Amino acid sequence: MSSFPRINIPKVLEAQAKYNMFTCVRPVAMHIENPHSLLNMKLCAIKDNICGIPEPTTCGSKMLKNYRSPFKATVLEMLENYGTVIVGKTNMDELGMGSTNTNSVFGPVYNPSFDKTQKKLSKYTLSESQDIEETYDFPKHIAGGSSGGSAAAVASNVVDFALGTDTGGSVRLPASYCGVVGFKPTYGRLSRWGVIQYAQSFDTVGILSRDVDTSKVVFDYLNEFDEKDPTSLLPSHRERIDELVETRNKGLHKLRIGIPKQLNLDIDSNVRESWIKLISQLFDQDHDIYPVDIPSVEHSIPSYYTLVPSEAASNLARYDGIRYGYRSKLDSKGDVLFAPTRDEGFGEEVKRRILIGNFNLSHEAYIIHYLKAQNLRHQIKLDFDKVFRFPNVLTSSQPSSEGVDILIAPTSLSTAPTVEEANSMTPLEVFVNDALTVPSSLAGLPTCSIPMKTPEPIGMQVIGQFGDDNLVLNASRLIQQFM
Repeated sequence: MSSFPRINIPKVLEAQAKYNMFTCVRPVAMHIENPHSLLNMKLCAIKDNICGIPEPTTCGSKMLKNYRSPFKATVLEMLENYGTVIVGKTNMDELGMGSTNTNSVFGPVYNPSFDKTQKKLSKYTLSESQDIEETYDFPKHIAGGSSGGSAAAVASNVVDFALGTDTGGSVRLPASYCGVVGFKPTYGRLSRWGVIQYAQSFDTVGILSRDVDTSKVVFDYLNEFDEKDPTSLLPSHRERIDELVETRNKGLHKLRIGIPKQLNLDIDSNVRESWIKLISQLFDQDHDIYPVDIPSVEHSIPSYYTLVPSEAASNLARYDGIRYGYRSKLDSKGDVLFAPTRDEGFGEEVKRRILIGNFNLSHEAYIIHYLKAQNLRHQIKLDFDKVFRFPNVLTSSQPSSEGVDILIAPTSLSTAPTVEEANSMTPLEVFVNDALTVPSSLAGLPTCSIPMKTPEPIGMQVIGQFGDDNLVLNASRLIQQFM
């Protein structure tokens, strides 16, 4: 292992002072030389819910602010073995809960794409906790969440790519807001071992970069079965997908592109104009465009916000401060065990979702809400299967010859709001903000958000059938080339 000269620590710290995108920065980056790897000497930032050594893994929460994991996540260990240089851990909405990246114990992440001022850095400090003093005054827009720190690190050009996690849009929405590429692979493609769980049947490690080619390279290196991850896609399924792709590609000359009726929501006019423009350009390139109907997608938001908080409530029950993490001074007095610790250690959004989850898991609500949401999720998967002409290896669906290859829809309802606008949103408005990204998360589908050439960043997402990641990336590359 050797120190790596390419990383410019002062530049990283200057960007950190402006955008608050890191929770910690490695003062000296260490590099494992791997000259045969395309990732050798590439700079990478890691979302702070991906366990690493020696930095704390905080998840943007007071509950874990000083927690140091005894092991590395599989994806992090793989990157280091391939010669990637880890610059630091990135800021995030607390425990992944949020779409604005304003719910962090480290403060909000600011969007580099909206920085219209040029001011010199007056000073910065690098303490043991890696807290950097902010000295900039400029119009502040959110970076989106929950992987906003990773998106901002890529957008500010201090790393070549970053890892985030996507539960219901947490890679794609920040990518759209910050004007970068955000790729959520098929659920199970990349290892989740060592990723702190929010909702384990949804959580997916994703990749952010400035171009699709970089995301494709990173995906190819990390796309391996991991026996330590019980949700990792089995080798037999991977092999079957490869066989189907090889057969399909022999006859694939132009794309059949679907436009989902149910995702034609109340979106801003500039987002709609970009969507129409993209569809027109694809049509002009002789690709076939079809409206598609996915009826159950209308129920995506209530289904998602029933299931995900329920899983989160169960996963977060372990945070009591007894074995690790924050411990309140009021605990262990009399009959009190850990209630003050959880009240002080969790932020308001996390506590809200824990309450929702526990309610949905209570006896009557479990039958009325939770089971109904699970049935809706299953129906959403089946409805997606009906519109694609590539089969789903998990459901053994019978593809239609009249089906489409990919779907295209906006990533976000609008461009990035200001921090003040985000802070004034009601919880319901925050939930609805995920309306365009949640459907593919419920079905575990590969989806890539691509930045359009617009004055303010706008992303369009390419959605593919389960396992058809390479087609999604190839179509995204095609779009990025002519956009």
